[in-house]
Amino acid sequence: MCLLPAGLVDANVEIFATEIYGKCKATFQGKVVEFWDLPSEITSSIEDEALADKKAMATFKEDGVTELRTIVESWAWCNLGRYDSTPDYTTTTGEVRREFYDCGRRGKCANEFRRCSKIVVGDTYLTARETECARLMAQGLADKEIADEMGLQEVSMISLSQRVREKIGARNRVDVAVWAMGNGLID
Repeated sequence: MCLLPAGLVDANVEIFATEIYGKCKATFQGKVVEFWDLPSEITSSIEDEALADKKAMATFKEDGVTELRTIVESWAWCNLGRYDSTPDYTTTTGEVRREFYDCGRRGKCANEFRRCSKIVVGDTYLTARETECARLMAQGLADKEIADEMGLQEVSMISLSQRVREKIGARNRVDVAVWAMGNGLID
């Protein structure tokens, strides 16, 4: 079974990051379109979501970014940029669905988890350390390798990995890998 991105064969929208930081495109009505070529009711909904995100708005202010179109599209890049089969905007409900997107700057971005989404799990979320641990576990690294990579003692890493498994409801590393793939931590 092949899951197609939203907007190719349905009426929803899938927004995706381009190779240019902060610039997006979308699949909509069977075509790839520029972000600002989407209908205004869609971009307005995304703008509302962006402006309601107080932490993210503070980062734009700190960085001296004031142009609304730049703010909205950059926010979309950080929070909707993953290309997948789950719509980022559902046309029937007007719902904007934030997602975890690994932009390649994770772990190096001064605005990580301030401008972009954390991984929400039930009524909690994964911290940056838990997210990194889950990603490394899903890549098949051994406990010692993960501890070295993260600069932790092995006993601390084991405790961290247990917390990750508990939060996401995983019984083992295979469950972690399946979960990580479904949530955009690994391809």
